[in-house]
Amino acid sequence: MTNHEVEKDVKEALRIIRNGFSVPHFLVQSDYSKVFAFSNEWIPGYLPYFSIANQPALTITGSLDQALFLAQNGASSIDAFDKNPLVKYYGELKLAAIRCLSREEFLEFIPTSDNPDASFSPKICNEIFYEMPEDAQKFWFSIYRNVKDSRKIANLFRTEMVPLISDANYYSEENYDNLQKRLNQINIRFYTADFSSLPQCILNKKGYYGTILLSNIFDWGDFRPYGAADYVTELHSFYSVVEHVVKPMLTDDGVCLARYYFGDHRDDVETFMEHHSLEDCPKEYVKVRGVPSVDLYRKSKFLGND
Repeated sequence: MTNHEVEKDVKEALRIIRNGFSVPHFLVQSDYSKVFAFSNEWIPGYLPYFSIANQPALTITGSLDQALFLAQNGASSIDAFDKNPLVKYYGELKLAAIRCLSREEFLEFIPTSDNPDASFSPKICNEIFYEMPEDAQKFWFSIYRNVKDSRKIANLFRTEMVPLISDANYYSEENYDNLQKRLNQINIRFYTADFSSLPQCILNKKGYYGTILLSNIFDWGDFRPYGAADYVTELHSFYSVVEHVVKPMLTDDGVCLARYYFGDHRDDVETFMEHHSLEDCPKEYVKVRGVPSVDLYRKSKFLGND
């Protein structure tokens, strides 16, 4: 990244930290938005549907939690993408923290349910500073230089949908050391891109990914502007991309989490099925019910229903 790009990202991050930032609706997101500190998905609830070990994975970046769970479960490499430029810097910070710090130090640095009073200590940040790539170093150096009270860095994170603290089990006593070891063995690459405009270096990876996690990206992306007049058309457009763009990137037995639902809200999918013949639908798209409710898409055959 150029210095100009990093400077722009710092400026936007400081604006959010100092002034706060709210969106008119939780499904409306600009490129620069608050960052999810931890995922509000129940990720362990759907990972059993995937064969993750020893295979590359592609995921939305978000809070980085999806990537961390993938690493914990043995993914060989991970590509992470997000339209919000700020999540990359948080991802690099979080990665460096877990790779370098003991569990106790990590809990002193990033607020969690185990230690909600953690305050992004500058002292601890100094310990991991040179474990981050140069652009992330420049970003966080500028943030700490301009934010004298490090506790205010928490203003960069979303709290209206998910608490800053988290019960994510990758930092539990039994899992943290294993995750730390895994993160020092694999590479996580970050890309600033929307799902509808993935870089060619990702699109060229035909038959490459065993797992692709799209979270609830449909609700945030260009496919469903909030209040869209023709919701079914937006839904069809999204699954068309899953069929024609995502499918070629999957291995023969690869699985894509196409949509994550907060609850078991299926009316939109049922409406979609009513308005389009099976010939119009992705032929290997299936519905997996449960709490959480997710839609899984498998390249080679139907997964069946749960």
